[in-house]
Parts: sequence; structure tokens; C-alpha cells
Amino acid sequence: MNKIKLIVLLFVLCSFGCTKEETALRLPNLDTPVVKGIELRDPAGNSMGTLGEPNAQTDAMFSNRKVVMFIHPNPCERSLRISFFNEEAIPGSDHKIWITPAQSGSKEIRAVFPATHSLVAGGAPVAQAEFNASQGSARINTEQLQTGFYRVYVKLNDKILYDNLYVLNEN
Repeated sequence: MNKIKLIVLLFVLCSFGCTKEETALRLPNLDTPVVKGIELRDPAGNSMGTLGEPNAQTDAMFSNRKVVMFIHPNPCERSLRISFFNEEAIPGSDHKIWITPAQSGSKEIRAVFPATHSLVAGGAPVAQAEFNASQGSARINTEQLQTGFYRVYVKLNDKILYDNLYVLNEN
């Protein structure tokens, strides 16, 4: 009987351990994301090709219109811009962005981009921001991030888009 009480008590304590907001900004299984490739983009957002095979979800349907997210530049140094194609189709106004450390799962991209940051608990955000989709883009300061791979998540209402990023900072 005491074991059952202990289990119930632990369950209750765990359920109050995180706010809903904190829980929403973590990966479901808390694994560190694995980057299999990145989309290379210049500061204007133009594609410069891909390296590896990007494992990203950068588009979603809103009101029968396809909205596409792209991050640029990639790789980035001091700041990152997140832009959208068809942003006027995104309902609502306040949306969330968060960045988590990631690891490389591709020898091809590790050969070009060395990862030097030490990983924190998978899914734990190292940068967060809110933005209004009607502005068409958002800028994130990445100066505090160490050189390495990251995953950028954008929550648009009930949909989460994500892309892979390489940060090149000399800090």
C-alpha cells in the first residue's frame, strides 16, 4: 500500500514539475535532434544548395495554402532570420520560436562543419523568441550560441515547423 502511495505522490509531483509552456518547448522524447543535412542559404534567403540530406519540416497548410519557412543565412554567425512564403495565410498573430542544440548524423556535413559545442539535455531550448507572423520574418540573435549544429523550431498555432542550422561563432 505504501508503494502505491509513493507512486501516486511521485506522479503528482512530476505532473506539477513543468508548466505547460515549458513542456511545449521541449521535444516529446527529449532526445537530442540529429542533423542529417542542411539547406545552405545566403543572407538574402537564396538557396545555395544542400549539404547532406536535410531532415526538416519547413512547410504546412493553412486555409488550403502552403506556407513555407526558411532560415537564413545558413550557416549563420551573429544573427538568424526566419522568413515565410505566403505568411498572410498563417492565422493568429503571436507565435513562438526556439532553438535547441543538435548533433550531426552525417559524415559529409561533419567533414565541412565541425561541431564544437557541448550538448545540453536534448530538447532544452538555448534561445527563444516570440514573433508576429504578419511581419513576414523574425530575427534571432545567435551571438550567445557556440559553434555547432542546432535545430530551429517555429510554432504556428497548432503546427510546428523545424529546420537544421549551423552556427559559426568564434566565442
